[in-house]
Amino acid sequence: MRRGNFTHSDIGWADGIVESMARHRKKKAKVVLGWLQGEYGNEQHDMMAWLFPCFLNIAGEMRLEEAVPLLVEYLDDDDIDTADSADQALQRIGGDLVVQAIDARWHRAEVGFRHSAACVLDHVRGDLCIERCLDLFKWEEDNEAKLLLADALLGNFAEDAVDSVAAFLEEIDDGLFRDEWDLRYRLIAVCQIMGRTFPRFEEWHKAALRNDWGRFGRKAARVADTFKPEVFGPECSEN
Repeated sequence: MRRGNFTHSDIGWADGIVESMARHRKKKAKVVLGWLQGEYGNEQHDMMAWLFPCFLNIAGEMRLEEAVPLLVEYLDDDDIDTADSADQALQRIGGDLVVQAIDARWHRAEVGFRHSAACVLDHVRGDLCIERCLDLFKWEEDNEAKLLLADALLGNFAEDAVDSVAAFLEEIDDGLFRDEWDLRYRLIAVCQIMGRTFPRFEEWHKAALRNDWGRFGRKAARVADTFKPEVFGPECSEN
């Protein structure tokens, strides 16, 4: 603030401040909540508004459950940094409060919010998350949101979701995109762990083995290859 500008090298300092403040939840929680509501006191409002994504990060690092309703409102913010910070903060906090806040807004929200909210749910574990994701998955019409909800269900090893997810993937079987292939592989892996099957399990399992679970026979890069000198232009011969 003394310099009057902010450079890329300052990002590390900002992260350090976020981490340091997060250690003082009892003393600073109310201050952070005030920042999230625009209560900046005598500070420069333009500067504080510009630092707003950092305040969202602090709330996440503090696991500040009181901030969940505010964080959810910023999931589909026009500013990418703000939306990303809200997303990461909600993932860190997790738990039923996050699920309830997302569920309360889901049905009246635009598709952009539903995509971001489903990404958050993909990192939440618990019975309530399974229950609400199952209901939202049945209601949702947008394929991308359904893919993310299905991923959240499989991440929770929700056995009740297996048939619904398999039916959804079968419905969009023609011309699968990469995310859809990844979800199919994950469904098969989760079913193997749970000892569960579905009508096309054997067929899809054989295809997964044939495609090396999406790697299609690609060899993993060797660490030593990274340190080989780069060769520019056509190879030269001494002859």
